[in-house]
Amino acid sequence: MKLQIRRTKTADFLYNIIMTLKEKLLKYKMPVGLSDFEEIIDKNRCYADKTLFIRDIIESESKVILFTRPRRFGKTLNMSMLKTFFEKPTEGKDTSHYFKNLKIWQQGEKYRDEQGKRPVIYITFRGSMRPMTRQLNVFWQSTKDTENWKTAQNCIRTTKIFIKNWP
Repeated sequence: MKLQIRRTKTADFLYNIIMTLKEKLLKYKMPVGLSDFEEIIDKNRCYADKTLFIRDIIESESKVILFTRPRRFGKTLNMSMLKTFFEKPTEGKDTSHYFKNLKIWQQGEKYRDEQGKRPVIYITFRGSMRPMTRQLNVFWQSTKDTENWKTAQNCIRTTKIFIKNWP
């Protein structure tokens, strides 16, 4: 008895989607081991667009947002994306080009206006603590002449104490 496979419109539709995705994915290298948003975009690596997360944060009324996910779920990459989006440009560095082909840019002027407007403290526990202290000092210097200076100064002091007491 010979097994017959019946082709349906649904099966053909799904097959076409899979083949299209396969063709698109083969154009890009996978960003294995990369967690820097700018580097992934610059090197034209495969990136699952999660920029609507930025919209969710802008619309959120929370003062503090806690990111909890299991290991290898893209926390560092998402934080890098947020840093790139919100961070005030230094030395004329415009980061808007990283987002022009992504979903957040298509959401309207309201979200584009938020790009590059805020001081950002970016802390990752991925490496050692010494580079983190350098990052905090750079941030402190960049906020010295802003209205957020006192808040930034207190935050940095608290974080430095936390880093010194880190096991």
